[in-house]
Amino acid sequence: MKTILTGLLLFLLCAGCGRMSPDPLINVNELLANKIVVEANFGGQVFCAHDVLALEMQEDGADVYVWALCGEYYLENGLPVLGTAGSLPVALHLVRGGETYALASYELPLDGTGYGASIEEIFPAEAIRKMCEGQPAGYDEQRIACFNERAERLEADIEQQAWEYFGVK
Repeated sequence: MKTILTGLLLFLLCAGCGRMSPDPLINVNELLANKIVVEANFGGQVFCAHDVLALEMQEDGADVYVWALCGEYYLENGLPVLGTAGSLPVALHLVRGGETYALASYELPLDGTGYGASIEEIFPAEAIRKMCEGQPAGYDEQRIACFNERAERLEADIEQQAWEYFGVK
């Protein structure tokens, strides 16, 4: 009797797990690597890492706001070397198709004097706070430390991806 109850309980628990909703964050690095942030100018492989700044779910899609770091690695003397790289905030607008999400469009902030206004136009307040932009005036050291910590962590991530991809120990 105890075995039957245990089996029934497991069946009921698994029945609720049947069709889980897809995760819009699964393919973010792949989407970013497909020429959104950088192109492979040295004939190498592009790797990306990101921090999620905000996620807004809709019934038919999702808006994913990330800070991305992408870099191209190529082999030189048998070791991965970083070539072209870029780091910036990106807004990915995804559309849901069945059990997967596909990229509908993306937005990048403008360069130069248009940067600040475009950040405010593209990204929600929550994302802007997580960009290290939300530091009060006069806290430049904290802002710089925030940028540096993110850059070091994401760069270590893509470097690890490159070493694994190229099979270098």
